[in-house]
Amino acid sequence: MPSPSNPISFTISCATPPNPSILSHSAADLASLASSPSSPSNLSPPNPSLPSVFLAALRVRIPVFVHEQHCSPEGETDADDATSWHFVAHVDDAHGSKTPACALRIVPPSSQPHPVEERQKDEQGRFTEPYHGPTEKWDGREPYIKIGRMCTLKEYRGRGLAAKLLAAAFEQVGTQKGDDCSVLRGGEAMDGERRWTGLVLSHAQVAVKDWWQKMGFVEDEELGRWWEEGMEHMGMWGRVP
Repeated sequence: MPSPSNPISFTISCATPPNPSILSHSAADLASLASSPSSPSNLSPPNPSLPSVFLAALRVRIPVFVHEQHCSPEGETDADDATSWHFVAHVDDAHGSKTPACALRIVPPSSQPHPVEERQKDEQGRFTEPYHGPTEKWDGREPYIKIGRMCTLKEYRGRGLAAKLLAAAFEQVGTQKGDDCSVLRGGEAMDGERRWTGLVLSHAQVAVKDWWQKMGFVEDEELGRWWEEGMEHMGMWGRVP
């Protein structure tokens, strides 16, 4: 692990959508592979079409969300992984190896707006999802990308790695500003498709609200707060420069 007093050397990799091969494996298979990065053959059945960047992201996500924050392994991967942009920061060590240390995913705008339905609650009466309708900060129509699964391995925190990864992700996905949303999803431009103009939504953990504010995000109180995997979340809006 690099010393906190020394500059950190890293590279960033990205996997663009679509990656349908992700859907052919169970969450348990993917979690098993991420827990044993030196033994990729334990994935059953083997599938070399799985993006290496996605597997590197899991080697950050599983330790942070499942082992550290006690989220369920089954819920760590989902259908959005197959349609998302995945970004990983790999830290260089003294032996020339690269360790996945920080990860995030960007979920492109959906083809259809999310339906506005009554918010669901858990057994304790807590909301389990945000409000999906228009608010003062969102007109209910403008397409947005969603930042998710952002995490850094414990030993690399406090080094500014997450901020640098977010900036790099915004720089790359920002080249798609003005494009049809279908292009962000890895498809071709389509007649009548909405265009993305830079709006970003983060479903942020309340515990790290201050960090997101430093990144330029603003809480949308009308989206409410909700609980996922035992942690309180909130909606925050930002824009790709």
